[in-house]
Amino acid sequence: MTLRDRENAAGFAAAHGVDCASLGELAMMRLRGTILVSNSQPTALIGALLFAGRHCYVTHGFVNGLPYQPAWRRWVLKALTWIPGTTFVACGPSEYGALKAIAPSYARIELIRNAIPQLDRSGGPVPTPTVSDGPKRLLFIGRIAFQKGLDVLLEALLRLAPAQRERFTLTVIGPGQSGEDAHAAHVAGLAARLGDSVSFLPEMKVTADVFARYDALVMPSRFEGLPYLLLEAAVANSCVICSDCPGVSDVVSADHLGFPFRSEDADALADALVRFADSPADAVQAKRDALTAHALADFSPESFKGAYERLLHG
Repeated sequence: MTLRDRENAAGFAAAHGVDCASLGELAMMRLRGTILVSNSQPTALIGALLFAGRHCYVTHGFVNGLPYQPAWRRWVLKALTWIPGTTFVACGPSEYGALKAIAPSYARIELIRNAIPQLDRSGGPVPTPTVSDGPKRLLFIGRIAFQKGLDVLLEALLRLAPAQRERFTLTVIGPGQSGEDAHAAHVAGLAARLGDSVSFLPEMKVTADVFARYDALVMPSRFEGLPYLLLEAAVANSCVICSDCPGVSDVVSADHLGFPFRSEDADALADALVRFADSPADAVQAKRDALTAHALADFSPESFKGAYERLLHG
């Protein structure tokens, strides 16, 4: 369980008046008739069968990640959708569409978009991001896991010509390995080839001040639910370079919001990095501002909380 998981779980629970600080607890307990089914807690899906027909199941990346997971998980999820009386809540449009594709016509599936985390809206004025006169400072935040795609980012940097590669530095902030030893070893090998241009920092609380120290957040994920990290970056007025994978594309859906690239394509990411570095400062700032406005308008905590209150109490 990561720090971010715990913060998200606590925020989700607090929105519904429940004192719960653990994602594991939240996934397996009754939350006013709700179970959180997370991609990092697949056992919750099995536990959900014990309460079939009496609960609302909230997906956070689990559905979008099914193509990369064992087939039995898809069949269990599909079985749940066939049980009358159950409700599914998709955290973003891509998961909503994926659920609709496997569920019977009578299944109740609601779309309630994830919201900007409350904790990032109560910390005072958002600092103005600094712009580096030297190499562009890239930021990656997350676990060293196949899902998060750090290997794609490192491979993209390696595919740049040496003169282009010198235009970037990369800082990785996260908890390190996540049980995927072979993948972690692969990532370590790629990072070693990049030398001092890549640095690793331990997991920390990510605030607007952290985002402001870097020129861009890179999110090369293979799949997500609807990532809180991306919404946090948006509110911090950060520039984002991100894959077009399910979940991420629910937020950054067009070029005017950032620098999207084809998921799992290191060459496409390398091109996006160069486009970012070559863009005039005012063009990058326009993308920052457009993403911030988009996040504040479409992912507000007020609409999120109101939608859940109507669902759970209406």
